[in-house]
Amino acid sequence: MKLTALLPFVTALLPLAVAEDLQYCGEARFYPSKYSCFGTLLCPKTETGEATIACGTACYDAGTYYCNSNTQLQLITPDAAVQYCGTAPYRPGEYTCWNGNFLCPVLNGEATLACGGTACYNPREYSCTDGKLGQPAEVPPPTCGGLYGALPFLRKRIRGFASETDERTATCGYNGNLPCCSDKYFCAASKCRPFNPPKMVKKSVL
Repeated sequence: MKLTALLPFVTALLPLAVAEDLQYCGEARFYPSKYSCFGTLLCPKTETGEATIACGTACYDAGTYYCNSNTQLQLITPDAAVQYCGTAPYRPGEYTCWNGNFLCPVLNGEATLACGGTACYNPREYSCTDGKLGQPAEVPPPTCGGLYGALPFLRKRIRGFASETDERTATCGYNGNLPCCSDKYFCAASKCRPFNPPKMVKKSVL
């Protein structure tokens, strides 16, 4: 039976944000501040840093659902059946089970994640790399907006489909003062647009 709360030594770490690098989850690349990797499945984090966790090929909120022994999502209810993590019983919504034998608490409706099979941690405050706890990573904001504000990022669908590259817009005006990257652009409707956009020429039909 392995049952652990957040280890005391974790509090000694300074939770200061540092710049992060893209990491791999299977063949997909991701920012740890935006996603958590479970095997080859990426699960998104909320805008406030709360982690969703994996159940089979789905990602879920541990404050609302739990993953049963058949890796099926179930709604947490007052009469939800006691689950087992190895030989340790636990109540859904209070703990999550990692690797079939390691329990981490759900605090205020948010799951803590396992790191190295010896510690549980809050992903808002810490990161886990190669089984070791460290400082959380933060993606630095852009310094200027490109044409139409296109920025590549990874998007993971909630049910475990393959990651795909998409484009995020609305980069100029970031925090109210992000300039456009060229004096040939101006910011309008949160996008950097050309002063002299190319004219559309209607093709004649023969």
